[in-house]
Amino acid sequence: MSVARRLAVAFAVVGLGVLAYAVPASATQSGAADCQTNPTPDQLAGTLDAVHGTATVHARPGTALCSDVLLSAYTVPDTWAGTVFDKTALPQTLFGETAVGTVAGTGTTTLSVALPGCGAVQVDLYLPPEITTVTTTTGHKGQLIKGSIFRFVDSYGKPIPCEAPTPTPRTTAPTPTETGTTTAAPTPTETGTTTAAPTPTETGTTTAAPTPSQTTTMPAVPAPTVSAGPVAPVPTVAAPPAPPVLASTGSNSTVPLIGIGVALVGAGIGLSLVGRRRRTA
Repeated sequence: MSVARRLAVAFAVVGLGVLAYAVPASATQSGAADCQTNPTPDQLAGTLDAVHGTATVHARPGTALCSDVLLSAYTVPDTWAGTVFDKTALPQTLFGETAVGTVAGTGTTTLSVALPGCGAVQVDLYLPPEITTVTTTTGHKGQLIKGSIFRFVDSYGKPIPCEAPTPTPRTTAPTPTETGTTTAAPTPTETGTTTAAPTPTETGTTTAAPTPSQTTTMPAVPAPTVSAGPVAPVPTVAAPPAPPVLASTGSNSTVPLIGIGVALVGAGIGLSLVGRRRRTA
């Protein structure tokens, strides 16, 4: 085989290899651009088990998303009427920490949060940013995917209140003891024209009985220990695999690689033709 033919074959093989690498890379780059990072709540669907503090969420069919989702639990005041979310359920305060998950492509993400186990609670699944307090009836408007409000009850259907800790009573200081002494004044001796037998002088001393000391000590009442319900573990959601590194040539594009491949194949064909002409001559 002549040198020209060998060079032609080498250029063709290298050019085809460059084309085989560049075309799939271009397709991958186009697919990554279709991932939406700022979805609206109606582009997601899922389930919410508010009583157990768990939720699942995924993109609706035909939508590829790359977005975070949040799950939060809020304590509701005792003023709540117990029917729907209205002004009687305000204000609400975040309980514990917000769970964060990521919806990647068409996959499903599971989240869970801790609950107080007493009183009234609201659990919301929503899009960022995080909301720590709810003070108006608009709630999570524009961010809410699913939400639920309820009250914890016992086996008899009675509400379970969240009891405040009992304060420790103060100890009463002892009353001081007081002692009083009274001395009677002496009777004076009288002298007249007729001398009478002298009236004896009487001196009386009255001593008051001491007042007994009284000390009242109130025993300290231990504060009851309130144990919260079991905390559900927060599952770790694995992040989606990183997209393959795309071939880049300065402009982050595979078009130059395709051009190089085509040029190498063309050079190989040209060298092959030159070799044939020389043999014919």
